Formats: sequence, structure tokens, C-alpha cells
Amino acid sequence: MLASFGLRWGHLRTGVWWALLIGLGLGLAQLAVSRQRTEFLALVESGRAFWLLPLAFVLMLMTAAFTEEFFFRGFLQDRLERWTNSRIAALLLASIAFGLYHLPYAYLNPRWPSAGNWAEAWTAAMGQGVVGGLVLGTVFLGAKRNLVAPVVVHACINAFPATLVIRFN
Repeated sequence: MLASFGLRWGHLRTGVWWALLIGLGLGLAQLAVSRQRTEFLALVESGRAFWLLPLAFVLMLMTAAFTEEFFFRGFLQDRLERWTNSRIAALLLASIAFGLYHLPYAYLNPRWPSAGNWAEAWTAAMGQGVVGGLVLGTVFLGAKRNLVAPVVVHACINAFPATLVIRFN
């Protein structure tokens, strides 16, 4: 049953090293343009980031990254491909759904710059969410439908901002 969601024992490591590199690169790029980069750099300077970042990564692996990828890649993208008979259509539709899913976060989360502004929240959720969905869906396909690969990328991307949330002030 889990094999139909991208959890096949024979290839759980397929693409994971590339996923880790892609995820770290995207996470650092996101941090570089974030308004929270100075907060993160302060954690690095204090030395706390060296234990908080791995903790945030593990938490993201077990929560948002796994659950969202299980649904959007393992279930939705896979089923849409069977339904549409098109990898590209399935990738696009699942990515749009991923963007829509992030709309409430973009509007309601005070840590997002778009909080409280519907137009900015729509732009942020659809811009970042759809692009993120395209990247994660492409990683899923490139890793031969190995769900672990997009979970790792997703956890890396989320780990940097999550580190600031769990910093235990």
C-alpha cells in the first residue's frame, strides 16, 4: 500500500543526496532574501543555530514536510497523473493545489510579510507555493517517485524559518 505513495523499500535512498543538496541550497537562498536573515545570523553567531537547525530539520521531517509531501506528491500528484494521463498536467495541478493550501498561512501567519493583506497573501502563496510545488514535484519525479526525496527538500526549506520559531528565547 505505501508503495503507491512513493515509499518503496527498494529505492528509498534514490535521489536523497541530491535532495539534501537542493534543499540546503533552496533553504539558504530563501534565508538570504528573508527579512529574518539577521535574526538567523544572530543565532549562528551565538552558536545556538548549530543545534537548533538540526532539531528544526528533524521536526520538519516528522511534521509539515512528511504530511504535505505524502498528500501533495504521494497521493495527489500520482493520482492526477493517472487521471489526466499526463505528468506535466499532474505536476501543474498538484502545484497549484499546494499554492492554494498555503494561502491561509500567507494571510494569517504574522511571521509572513503578507499577513493581513489578501492581495499580498495571494501573491505570496501562489508565487512561493506554486513554485515550491513545481520544485518538490519535479524532485519527486526525478527521484523515481521516491517520496523521501521531496520530504528532505521540504524539511530543509522549512528548517531555517522553523529554527527561529523554536529558538527558546
